[in-house]
Amino acid sequence: MFAMFPPLADFAVLARQPTISLDLGHRYQKRSLLNRYYIQTAQGPLGLTVPVEGPQWNVAYGDIRLHYGDDWPRKHLRALETAYRPAPYYEEYSPRLAKLLNHRYDFLHQLSEAALSFCLERAGVSKKVEIITAEAHPPSQSIRFTPIITPNTATETGAEAMLAYRSVFGAVFDHRVSVLDALFCAGPRRLQAWVQAAAEAATGGETLASD
Repeated sequence: MFAMFPPLADFAVLARQPTISLDLGHRYQKRSLLNRYYIQTAQGPLGLTVPVEGPQWNVAYGDIRLHYGDDWPRKHLRALETAYRPAPYYEEYSPRLAKLLNHRYDFLHQLSEAALSFCLERAGVSKKVEIITAEAHPPSQSIRFTPIITPNTATETGAEAMLAYRSVFGAVFDHRVSVLDALFCAGPRRLQAWVQAAAEAATGGETLASD
């Protein structure tokens, strides 16, 4: 499993895998990055949560439905605009992101697949996210990613110096902040370079959170 807009270091490792599989049979975990991502603001990292329908205890990830009662896409897009309007690549990519978030998905995994596909495309990674049902088994080359339990367990590695870039709010690096921050502030070419170089530096050549 993976976050919808993963932290940069996690995304760099994930994007380098031969196959990316989304296991719908995995048990959903509350208070995780499965339905939350962080953006950088003047006050520091801000968590944006996608509301889901309850109950969520002991429910398969593939059965988690989205809740639109509070119009969360509008709130997310407003927060993204406030944070990144001055960023050099915001105007280029915000329309596509707005279309993605405004689409009415039924299930969380549908939004997550679309969000990750958006990031992979921007990073020049031409691979699709493979969906695994509860009854199916992943191909031998698949990498099944487990959920990041809490935002505090997002990858912290020695790659910060290499991944660091100048954001809207200065030369900062926070391991929790979404890959969207790097896309808006540093652009797709830097993102593509990180996918090529950061994964090995971040993990010592091993895959991230694989079963």
